[in-house]
Amino acid sequence: MILDGLFLGGVAVGGLIAHFAGVAHWIFPGVLTGLAFVLLFASAVYRRLHARPLFLPRCPHCRTRPEGYDSGGAQWPRETIRCGACRGISEILYQGSGSQAEEASTVPRLRVRWPYFIGRYKEIR
Repeated sequence: MILDGLFLGGVAVGGLIAHFAGVAHWIFPGVLTGLAFVLLFASAVYRRLHARPLFLPRCPHCRTRPEGYDSGGAQWPRETIRCGACRGISEILYQGSGSQAEEASTVPRLRVRWPYFIGRYKEIR
């Protein structure tokens, strides 16, 4: 619903701009403005609402995308997850890169990269 609302808001703004600019077909600028709204504002809205990204990462243990994960501790901005395929434990950092004291952890840690709402991850070593 967040993405739909942002897209429709962008379509409305783009359509109004195209209408006042005298463009005959308003749908093309509206769709472009809607996509720009989603790319620019969706990540900020997702982070502000502490929502999970749309896609969870591939498991760093078995390198597959399991059908499901078990959440072992969801305290934003970090979450411990267990792979549904190999049962390996990983940690997702939704904001920041973690503290220096935790770098000796043996659990693989993944940090969410931009665009946050899609769910692109980078493994922290």
